[in-house]
Amino acid sequence: MRIFEYDADSDRMSIFEEKKFFSMVCYLQEKFKREYCVRAGSIVAVYLPTSAFTNAVVLALYRMGAVVSNLFSSYGDQALKNRLELLNPDYIVSWRSIGFKLKNVREIKVESLLSSDIPIVSGEDAVMTSPSDTSYSSDVAFIHFTSGTTGMPKMVPHSTKDLDGLKMSIEKVFNIKAGTNYLCTADFGWVTGFYYGIFMPIISDLNFFIVKNMNGFRLMKALSKFREWDIQVIYTSPSFLNIAYRFFKKYETNIKEVYTVGEKLAVQTKKKYLELGYEITDTWWQTELGCISVSGRVKSVTAVPKGKLVPKGTLVPKGTLVPSDYIGKPLDFVDIALLNDDNIVPVKSILRMPNAELTGELLVNRRTHPSIMKEYYKADENAIKKFIGDYYKTGDLVRIIPEAKDSQEYNIQYVSRADDIIVIAGELISPDEIESLVMKKFGSINECCAVSADRSYLKDMPYPSDGEHPADKKIVLFISSDEKSLSDGSCASESLEAQIKKVVAENLMPSMIPYKVVKIEVLPKTESGKIKRNELRRIAHGLIQE
Repeated sequence: MRIFEYDADSDRMSIFEEKKFFSMVCYLQEKFKREYCVRAGSIVAVYLPTSAFTNAVVLALYRMGAVVSNLFSSYGDQALKNRLELLNPDYIVSWRSIGFKLKNVREIKVESLLSSDIPIVSGEDAVMTSPSDTSYSSDVAFIHFTSGTTGMPKMVPHSTKDLDGLKMSIEKVFNIKAGTNYLCTADFGWVTGFYYGIFMPIISDLNFFIVKNMNGFRLMKALSKFREWDIQVIYTSPSFLNIAYRFFKKYETNIKEVYTVGEKLAVQTKKKYLELGYEITDTWWQTELGCISVSGRVKSVTAVPKGKLVPKGTLVPKGTLVPSDYIGKPLDFVDIALLNDDNIVPVKSILRMPNAELTGELLVNRRTHPSIMKEYYKADENAIKKFIGDYYKTGDLVRIIPEAKDSQEYNIQYVSRADDIIVIAGELISPDEIESLVMKKFGSINECCAVSADRSYLKDMPYPSDGEHPADKKIVLFISSDEKSLSDGSCASESLEAQIKKVVAENLMPSMIPYKVVKIEVLPKTESGKIKRNELRRIAHGLIQE
């Protein structure tokens, strides 16, 4: 294992051989213990940018049995304060001065941990064992914050034993061998960057590339060097692929495997990358689950030669890539069911139904999943409601679709977040249906997001006897497009808006036709790459009052 750290600002690469990196881990472990009295069970918030040093800090604390909570380095003071007040840690390792007082929290400045004279370890101490082979008595080893897109962020605890699920998911999902050059583009503050950016390279003995102080700009600069570095496997987000597409067209790479997680991977994005020769494996999991739980290849039932697409309307020859909108199948240690009309429906029951196909909220059995959390840390009443019997309610609406050739085999199609469902005149509308259609029909649109907004001045009008006033809500579609004629923040051109409305009218329900189409340079996202729909709803609300 070697770690390559690229500093895009100085255009320099630092290389950490395994012994050198592990010496830094051991040095930090002693530093925390002797100078700061960190002990097993101490809760330590790590507020650092992505770097090899950050990886070493986390591993040092982990080896001591401390409880590690990872925080995005780009959090401002208010966001940081909110999370620290919820967490109430014993320590915070910080890369900058914090603009508020921390009660009963000891601050460890990163400068005090740095040293140019780190002794190289030898003997038994020099053996870098896999983190998943270590066990401690503490029930909690990590505390992660959820993204907070649907309200106040919740705290998700995981134990050392939960790394068993991580190890199993790596073996079952990734086509990766020891010594492979691997890059995870997720920031350390995101749970994907934490597990698959810190622990996976050690568990799998990979050569791991890190873009220091990672952000979109630095990633784009690094992308031009992927071929030079011989990057072979990347784990990234659909957001990054959408933004980076023109760079992938421009630069050749040696990438053999692309894996994604986060926002839904649009079929159109899959298709564009297949044309470039990249086959994508979509994965799905949540902070609460602790590891990849659903995964699928972007291909049909037939075998697949790389990069070839079939013209619409022709027969599919054996071995042809066919992009689908499935997120895949559960890994064999994941038992799922659907919540439909308040009924828990196991997958086996769905497959026995005539014309088997069912939509509902995805449930994951917490009795069989190897790394699912037991309960939220400092759980409130709303958090407790996330469990129903033996199942964890994911909040994701999915559709179970049996395979044509074997009715006992099935795929999972992602519909949307349950919280994102739009109700207009009693009709349940999935924004994903609108978004997927628009992305498919309009090649100039990179990303889009459909949200609803209230017509507030209609609130005092009497409702008709059959329920909601049909004019009470309107759909606003935000698009990110390369079309130069469109100015950001303004309504799309009349012709484009008319075309989009026409396509939606021809393919979907009348209630799904957007009231307005608005161009936006980049859709607002959380640090983990999830679209901030609440922010877009606020913008949409202002627009429809005009």
